[in-house]
Amino acid sequence: MDKEMAGTWSLHWPGRSVYWTIRKNGTYEISGPGAAVKHDGTLRSRKGKWSLKSKTWGEDGGTYTFPNTDTMLCVGKLGPGTWTRVSDRTAASPTKKETRLSTEQDGPRELAKDLPEFMHAVTQQARALKRDAIPVSIEYKYGKTWSYTGPEVKISYYSPSEGTGVLYTATTQSVEPYVFDQAVNWGEDALPPVFVDLPAALRIARENGLKGPLERAGLRIWRPGGAEPILA
Repeated sequence: MDKEMAGTWSLHWPGRSVYWTIRKNGTYEISGPGAAVKHDGTLRSRKGKWSLKSKTWGEDGGTYTFPNTDTMLCVGKLGPGTWTRVSDRTAASPTKKETRLSTEQDGPRELAKDLPEFMHAVTQQARALKRDAIPVSIEYKYGKTWSYTGPEVKISYYSPSEGTGVLYTATTQSVEPYVFDQAVNWGEDALPPVFVDLPAALRIARENGLKGPLERAGLRIWRPGGAEPILA
């Protein structure tokens, strides 16, 4: 068993995560909302080759490489996949069910709303993972993948004491954290607790000439050329 492979890994689709927990004793477990079939069994890995035998699902195998200690490129029967190492507590501690991304209709699409309140709720969860986590950016996009179509919000958190972070990905289906125990470069300035909500910002933009549906938006603190910080 390759000890470098041991740990909990995440393969992420918007709103649909798959967790692969590989143990040093040669057992594994596939779980998460994105897993087509949840299963467990035995796994062998050595010199870049792996194979598993599930108790209920069947067999699989292929090759693996490590670009770095927190990334595993794995090829199996279903093709290649990039797996990211996550803290065991991330997979073991799902976010509270009552935290959900709110939306309103914007033509034929749904648009995320109540983002200040949503950020506040998610911040409480982030601080259970990183006690001094501060929100440093919010990114919005209208996602279109094979498994999900709709609004997606990412909130990046920074831990000043550790230099590490937590990334939350939220859709109308789920709110999921990813703990980064390595250094992150998302910024160090905290977003204010109150800001113009996305629907209001979109109305202002349309009054000033924006056409069509909103595809992407973001909010963070900028320091252009060493000037005073700007919220934009």
